[in-house]
Amino acid sequence: MNKSDKYDHESFGKRLKIGKGAEQKCVKYLNENCGFNLIPTTKEDDLRGIDFTDGATRYQVKVRTGKYQDLIFCIYQPYYGLDHKETKIGRDIKGDYNGYICQCNQTIYVIRNTTQLKKIIKEIEKGWEGEEYKFDGRGWFKSCRHKDCSLKYHVDRHNHIPKVLAFVSPKLLEKETYEM
Repeated sequence: MNKSDKYDHESFGKRLKIGKGAEQKCVKYLNENCGFNLIPTTKEDDLRGIDFTDGATRYQVKVRTGKYQDLIFCIYQPYYGLDHKETKIGRDIKGDYNGYICQCNQTIYVIRNTTQLKKIIKEIEKGWEGEEYKFDGRGWFKSCRHKDCSLKYHVDRHNHIPKVLAFVSPKLLEKETYEM
């Protein structure tokens, strides 16, 4: 979470509970005001990165509370270097979803097909590969190909798990936008 997040001081469990509640509010808004019919998935689906479905599309849902307007994806967790045996692909990359919903403050972005999104993340990673998988002194890799996109090495201060996050500008994606 970024330092401007008002929940940053909370425990991991509390942040998870707050996040699930915020996701439910976001989905409720889409269902009641935007013609969606999203229903929660099972715990097994949640472990596969699927939060809600409308029957045809399986959605991952995120809510960002900071000042940023980009979409966030965990691409490696934990991350100890690409060649390290303990490094694992992140939930957001291996997830079995094909739609993505992200609320950034009062704006909700709905992506009904994640193919373009996953392609952009792969292109950002390809640029990172060209830089020998290095981050700057603050843990960032800024994409040259996609100017408003980046990767961030981040160690969660509550559970101390290192990960690599991708930040993707919604400007680059085919999407629907709703204002709450």
